[in-house]
Amino acid sequence: MRITNSMMSRNYLRGLNNNLSTLNTLRSRSETGRKFTRAYQDPVAASRALSIRDSINKMEVWKENASIATDVLHSAETAAMGIKEIVDDAYVELLKANNDPNGIDERRVLSQSIESKMQEILGLANTQFADRYVMAGSNNSTKPFTLDASGYLVYNGKAVADGGPFPNDSDVFVDVGLGLSLYTPAGEPYPTQVDPLSAMQISVSGVDVLGEGSDNIFNILKDAADLLKTEPFDHSALETTLSKLDNSRKSLLIQVTELGDRQKFAEYNNERLDSDLASLVEASQETEYVDLPTAIMDFKMQEFVYNASLKMGGKVLQYSLFDFLA
Repeated sequence: MRITNSMMSRNYLRGLNNNLSTLNTLRSRSETGRKFTRAYQDPVAASRALSIRDSINKMEVWKENASIATDVLHSAETAAMGIKEIVDDAYVELLKANNDPNGIDERRVLSQSIESKMQEILGLANTQFADRYVMAGSNNSTKPFTLDASGYLVYNGKAVADGGPFPNDSDVFVDVGLGLSLYTPAGEPYPTQVDPLSAMQISVSGVDVLGEGSDNIFNILKDAADLLKTEPFDHSALETTLSKLDNSRKSLLIQVTELGDRQKFAEYNNERLDSDLASLVEASQETEYVDLPTAIMDFKMQEFVYNASLKMGGKVLQYSLFDFLA
């Protein structure tokens, strides 16, 4: 096969352009740190990068929701534990008062102590975290617990002694990446309720913690405080009140344990999302970004190849008429 000068020139220029194109690509990578800046440069990697970015965006939302849930539930658990400690102290004091032959003056002092503990319980039940009342159910704007004219407990505008259901006390869920889904309640034409297994419940009902009806903890303590100030002192009535308080203490312990379990699950889910998010970010880095030292070395090597190609051209290309005229 006859090799002509024009064939050599065309092949040389084609190779030189390829080297220049590669040099430009490597220069762009070393300057930007990215493997590609346009989707057409690597369609497969670009598609995977978009998918990873979408997953990262979703996971960041889930992570934010999980962090809020963890903090709210931790605050609610801490408040509930504080209430339990106060109730336990009040129970011990009332037990002593019922067993000891105290006079009216001593009982009045004890009554004031119980009333002081009631105010502490009321304050803890109205605990806020980031402008959210943590024991208010679905009510986040106003204090959930107040007192009526007689000093008995009111929850979200309704007397606790009247029993539920209570206003603004529905469950509130947040999406934390558990596969959020809805189900259709009986008698409803469309799915309107969140499946509790597919989301994290962030709300806490205050009446679940303190109890509802006439036997809620706050009202029991008020009745006990009133009994201590009454003459003649009714031991039998105080014993009945103590029995109610003891039952309510057991229910409160169950609620504290449940809040602790929910808070631990929120922490676990938060850690899981942290790990998954870190893995996605690492995958995004590997898909979209180059190792900078390697990219710079590749660029320098290609620069050497391109310069060598230029020098080789002086030997490969045919002298033109202008070279002889010079």
